[in-house]
Amino acid sequence: MNSFLLRVEGVNLANYVYDTQDLSTIRGGGLQLLDAAKKVQDFLSQMGCSTRSIIEAASIGLFHVESARSPEEVHRSLAARLADWLPHATFTVDIDSTHADFPIRRAALTARNRWRQMQAPTVVYPPLKGVREQDKVCEIDMVRPGKQVQNAPDRKKIQSESVRSRREFGRAQKQSFYLAEMSRVGPPDPPDYQYTLDFEDLCENSDEWGNLRDKMAVLYLDGNRFGEFAREYCRTEDSQRDFSQGLRNEQARILRKLIETLITPDPTWRNAHAENRVRLETLLWGGDEILWVVPAWKGWELLRFFFEECSTRPTPPWSPSPDAMTYSAGLVFCHSKAPIHTIRKLAKDLAEKVKHRNKNEGNAYQNRFLYQVLESFDHIGAVDDSYLPLVLPGPSSQEISNKMPALREQVSRKKLHRMMKEPSVATEVASEIKKELRSARATEALAGIEELENVASDRVWHHIAELWDYAVPERIDI
Repeated sequence: MNSFLLRVEGVNLANYVYDTQDLSTIRGGGLQLLDAAKKVQDFLSQMGCSTRSIIEAASIGLFHVESARSPEEVHRSLAARLADWLPHATFTVDIDSTHADFPIRRAALTARNRWRQMQAPTVVYPPLKGVREQDKVCEIDMVRPGKQVQNAPDRKKIQSESVRSRREFGRAQKQSFYLAEMSRVGPPDPPDYQYTLDFEDLCENSDEWGNLRDKMAVLYLDGNRFGEFAREYCRTEDSQRDFSQGLRNEQARILRKLIETLITPDPTWRNAHAENRVRLETLLWGGDEILWVVPAWKGWELLRFFFEECSTRPTPPWSPSPDAMTYSAGLVFCHSKAPIHTIRKLAKDLAEKVKHRNKNEGNAYQNRFLYQVLESFDHIGAVDDSYLPLVLPGPSSQEISNKMPALREQVSRKKLHRMMKEPSVATEVASEIKKELRSARATEALAGIEELENVASDRVWHHIAELWDYAVPERIDI
């Protein structure tokens, strides 16, 4: 009997998950890769192998395999099975049959996966056999040759094989994904929810939200040093397995609480004009990364909820590290028609800048975030070091929510706009605003400004102006 480690990873996500604007296609690509670890186990079982899962995270699977077949034969067969299952995705598969210590074998497999990825094309080129010059281009990815889909639920009937596979899977798995994740922490008993099908469905019928109408919030969350913790403290297969499963279960716990305590009792989370569908999209899940998309009037609430949950279990029992498990977040408010691949990258870049801030402070990693409000389709360009002073601690999301109502009631928004447009007079206008508040005895607003200055320093006015509509959204009568 041969014993070896096997690592598989779905790579080149930008060209498989985020290559279209279609929500079902994006969701389907992500969920297919999330499902890859289970598929690998099924394939190995069909080959007569005995497997033990060590890591199941997003598109990554690491397994201990026992097989009468040679490692090389298992490798070839599995790679062929994956190519047949998802011919338009890119997988790297590698084995290690040495007797070295687990950390060495884990690092070697990761390196081999990376080397194999660099040798593979970034895009799986579709076969052109049978494609004619008069054939049409896919109406969703706008690149690959497409064919007529008879039972398409909308007008986009010309679809490439890659899009069709992902789109059908994304629509079929939309409900079951949430149920499956919630069941990791106990039998779920959620209402019979349906979820929005596209970004317009996510944000439409929102006239009551005024300036936030037809806008969405994209929240990217990335764990701080989770991979470093695993490399440093997970020295055996068992400890790595406990860490991987513990993290996945913790995220499932947060998702379950989000649905049961935040979404269920609050009708503003649902689109009553679209079969009462829940306005929540999960585009990246597993490992130490999460990508959520919600309406703009729920973005700040979701950010606040997540950091509150993190603070309740900073050092969970499954973590091998004595340090707290913290996250960096990037939050983007934009129009529902904004290109999702660009917005996703912007949210991720914001989170990376947060990590840079943490590292610059002597690796003092904390729950922190950066946000960006886009009032048009214009992209802001690179997220450079000028953003570092705008990084906020996670708990400040709650503080800003608490103070914003009094600030909106007492502070002149017209003067805030002037401060933003004319930085040279910002100090003068800020003093003028405080003077007016003192004259009006607006003690709550003054106290709010002083408290926010403790976490935002001289950028407090920038945050008040930018988050005026977003931190505590108000519904209007229509």
